[in-house]
This record gives sequence, C-alpha cells and structure tokens, in this order.
Amino acid sequence: MSINLEKLIKEHVKANNLPMVDALLTTIVPLVPAAQRDPLIDSVVFDALLGAKLEMVKLVVNQFPIDDAMAAGYLLDRSIERDKDREAMPIALAAVQESFGNVLISAIYTGDLETVRTLQALSPNRHIELSYAKNGRLVADGQEVKHQFEVMRNFQGVPAFRELIETLLAIVKTNDLEQNQGEFLYDLCNRVTECMATAHDLTDIHSFSGDFPTIQSGRIDHPELLLAFNEAQDNNLMKSMHSRLFCWVKTEEAHDLPKAIAYAPVKRAASQSKPVEFSFLSTPGALTTPGLLPGDDKVKAILWEYLTIDLGIETTSSDVSELSIYSEKILQKMLPDLNFMGLDHPAGYTLMSMDTGILKALDIGQVDPAALGRARDYAKSFYSSQLLSPEEGMDSNKTNNHRERFEKKSLSSLFEFAANSENREAIFECFDPVFWRNIYQACSDSLDAQSILEGRDRFGLTGKDATKGFSINPNVINELYEAGYRFDDEVFCRTTYWSSTPEDCVVLNRKLMEMGGWPNFDPRPQDVEDALKVAIRKKDLSLYAIYIQAHGAESAIEACKTEAQYRFLSKLFTTAEIEPFAHKLPLKQLGDVFSRDIGL
Repeated sequence: MSINLEKLIKEHVKANNLPMVDALLTTIVPLVPAAQRDPLIDSVVFDALLGAKLEMVKLVVNQFPIDDAMAAGYLLDRSIERDKDREAMPIALAAVQESFGNVLISAIYTGDLETVRTLQALSPNRHIELSYAKNGRLVADGQEVKHQFEVMRNFQGVPAFRELIETLLAIVKTNDLEQNQGEFLYDLCNRVTECMATAHDLTDIHSFSGDFPTIQSGRIDHPELLLAFNEAQDNNLMKSMHSRLFCWVKTEEAHDLPKAIAYAPVKRAASQSKPVEFSFLSTPGALTTPGLLPGDDKVKAILWEYLTIDLGIETTSSDVSELSIYSEKILQKMLPDLNFMGLDHPAGYTLMSMDTGILKALDIGQVDPAALGRARDYAKSFYSSQLLSPEEGMDSNKTNNHRERFEKKSLSSLFEFAANSENREAIFECFDPVFWRNIYQACSDSLDAQSILEGRDRFGLTGKDATKGFSINPNVINELYEAGYRFDDEVFCRTTYWSSTPEDCVVLNRKLMEMGGWPNFDPRPQDVEDALKVAIRKKDLSLYAIYIQAHGAESAIEACKTEAQYRFLSKLFTTAEIEPFAHKLPLKQLGDVFSRDIGL
C-alpha cells in the first residue's frame, strides 16, 4: 500500500494539486502502519523540498516539518546544482541547526556565494569548530564537510573568490587548534586550491602594464602601484598577498634596502653537453657551418647539436633565506614579457622585489590620478590562488626564476615567442639580425607559421635559408596559404596531417603545391611534363595528379604529348577549367572534351 500511496502522492505533488495532496496527507497517510509511515513521509517531504513549487512545499512541511538533516540535504544539493530554483531555501534555512557549519563550509568550496552570505546574515556571530578527522578530511561542527573535494564553480571572478576565501580564513582564525594555526590555514587553503582549476585560471597573476615604482635618493616616483597595494592590503586578511611588488632602484642604492631581492638579467645558451657562449649565437654561420663547438676538440656540425636557451632574471642578493622563493616566483608574473626575459631594463637601475612596508617610509613623488585608477583595478584583481598556500623552498644555487617559457627551452621556442608576441618589435630588436638568422636556419623544422612569415617579412628568409626544411601540419599550411606564402622549389617539407580525412589531405596537398611546396612522400617531379608521365600510370588521385591540378589546365595542356595524356587531362580538369585554353588542344581532343558535356 505504502509504495503505491507514495507514488500517488508524488504524482500530485509534481502536478501541484494542492487539495488532493492535502487530503492524502491528512486522511490517508495517518492510516499507514507506523513502520512504513516514517520512510514514506521522509521520501515525500524531501522530494517536495527538492522539486515542488513553494506553495506545495509549505503545505507539505506544515503537515510534516523538516529536520536538520533534510534541510542540510536540500541546501547541499542547491550548492552543487546551482541552476535549480531556490524557492524553498528560507524553509530549509529555518530548519538547519547541527549541520550549519557543514553547509556553510561546503558552500564556500562549491563557490556558492549566495548561500554563504545568507547563512552569515542568519547567524552572523555563530562559531564553527573546524578540525581534521583521522582520515584527513575536514570536519565542521563534528560533521565531515560534504563538498570539500568539489571544484569551485560559477563564481563571478576575483571579487567573489576573494570574498569566499576571506570568509573561510576568518573562520579559521577563530579556531583554537592544537596544531599550529598557520600550518592549518595553509593546509586548508591547499585543500581548496588543489581542486579549484577555475580559481587558478581566473586568479592567475597577469603582468602589470603601467609603470613600476622607481626609487632614487629616498624618493619614489611612479608610486601609483605601491599606493594601490597598500590600500588592498588594508582591506583583506591575507595581507601578504599585497605585501611585495617590483620596483626599479638606482643601482648604487640597491644594497641599502632591507627585505629586498635584487635581480639581474640572464642570457645563457647550452648544447647537449656543455655551455655555449651566448655571443657565439650571433656569429655568422654559427649553427649551420661545421666547426669547433666551444671547448670541443673535435669538429662537428653544430647544426645537429640540441641547443637550449635561458633568458630572464635571477637573484643576485646574497641572503634571501627569510623569504619564500615560491612566492617570489609567483610574483614574477607581474612583470611584462620584456622585463621577464631580462630585456628592456632601464640603464643604471636594478630590478628589485620590495616589501611594501619598507616603501611606506620613503617620500612619495607626484601621483598621476589616471595611473592610480588603473593600479587600483590591477590590485583588486591581484589575488592569486597560488599565493594562498605558499611552499617554502630555496633553490640550491639561490637563483629565483620562474621562466617557464624560456628556461632550458629550444632556440626555436624563442623565435616562436618573439614572432607571436605583442612586443615582437622590441624583442627582435634586442638581438643582432644574425642571431635570428642562425636560429631560423638551424631550427626551421620546428618553427610555426607565424615564425616562418616573420622570418620572410622581417629578415628576408626563405626556404633556401631553412637548412632543415620545414615540418608542417594542417594549421601551418592553412596559415601560410592565407598569407600568400611561397616555398622555394627545392625546400624540403615534412608533412604531418594528423587524423585528416583523405579528402582533407587532397586539399592540403594542393594548397602546399600551389605555394611551391612538395610533400615528402614521393620524389618531386621536375615539372608538369614529368608529373604527367608518372600520374597517368597511377589509378588514384596521386600527389602527381594534384601537382598537375595545382599548376593549372594551361600548363597541363602544353605538357601533353600523347592521346592517353590528353584523355587523362580531360578527367583531371572540368570543361570550365579547360575552355579558356581549348584553342591549344588538338581537334580530336577538343571534340572529346565538349562532347562529354552533352552526354556523347
């Protein structure tokens, strides 16, 4: 009976049939045996809470009030299923008691700022006891936090993330834990950020486009970013988030500043086996002419040495033991690409990471209101999830670099970065043209389309300069084709078409041949006549047939010598393609071409 009754009630709940549900709950349900009645009521009430209209929920709950567990179940469900309606939230909030902490912390982990704010407004001074269970899981008020391993989703950018995290940290700070509170805080932040891919993406530090503060004779010029960081620091719990920034310091004054880290530009190159003098890379023919590798006693072609490059900055300070190297690495993301590469450093000044508290004691120069506004916007968005849980550590050589793009990367990576950078003009101008020519020659088979085009347009480099030829894929072919690129006839093209269909391969090969290139599958024909001799013997649409198509009907007609070749040509080109050059056809072949159009 109870199963059928439960099904009947739920059907009318779903249909929002208030009179029928009221009648069933008040007259029929009380007749059900007690052992069956309680699970029936729980199922009906929770089902209504999750999916019924508010008026129906009120009717059901008025008859059978919900308990803490049921209220928590509803709230936890809505924290995950953010697109569902929340009409019943006031009813659930009024009933939640023991599970308050579980629901609030879970809402933080899921990024449900609405629920967090509502719960805090309901009980603004409520203490939540946090601890860890033996299995390592987070516990709030004696309950394991339901959603502690969920990814924070759908929060609205950095301000929302910041409010959620600072709410969490405020709760942490109110707990008197046996273990070190700082360790607990960082461990807790780690648990949050480990699963928050979205938070990492949205809160990643971006480079600052304005002027960094400049320090000389105890005075700070361009102080806007410092002022903005000081304001942001005063308004958040994680003051360390805005406690350091980069400045340009007059070099002779750099050693006088406490809690500061000085950086110097780095330019290094290395072969597979040994360092290489960086200046050597600007020697004509350094990478393509057989010769002596520095420190080598045997003659070898340097072209075949795998050379890597390291451009950027590193610490020169003798003692940075009190500072987090990890945090410094994250902060380096503030730097524009040129500064990050160790380029475009003002003469006479040293790049330094400074403590904002120290800087407060210096004289402040003139403030630009517009620049201050931009700096404030930057400071508000400067809230890296990585900085919430810094890992203390030190490189053995006390260098401090975060040069993911450049450290121990191939020379081609540098060329590609420069070619695709917004600062390409400045980057290319930082090195001798011979330097770039050498990279192009030695690494041509690793360059992307933009690098190939940049080599042509900026340095006049062509396939004749590509010692290793080109390794090209569909993207490269299409980009070069759109840009009107032309290969030298003798250039070697190694093609990789991934999962392209046969039809796609035909299109790609034709584009390549129209640009003067040739896929490396078969020997390249000397001309259309040569291609015609091979193509006529192949059944499928071979590379040689595509080659002929790429050179056009006129060239094909002029290359024909036999009747069989003319017949092959008539199948390879449409009548419309042949018609402009029909006068070059023998009379018989002319008749054959046009008779097919009328079905003869």
